[in-house]
Amino acid sequence: MAQIHVTSAHVEAGRFARLHVRMRGLPERVVDRDTAVRWLRDGHSMLVRGGAPLLLVEVGDEPFIRPDGVAEAADLWPASAP
Repeated sequence: MAQIHVTSAHVEAGRFARLHVRMRGLPERVVDRDTAVRWLRDGHSMLVRGGAPLLLVEVGDEPFIRPDGVAEAADLWPASAP
């Protein structure tokens, strides 16, 4: 499984619209939320600066990406990350 470093994210209406990611040996790229959710479901690790993980949390039938694992219907960028 890949370790994906997330350098920044753009949030719109409580959801990540775009995430800037970097993987070892590859240039930084921008992915959409659906891609990030798919990668997390496939078992890849997504880490922000400082090593905080982004986790996939299901609320009802909807996935959300959060660092705290709280079952809340909103994506969340870690407060400790730039």
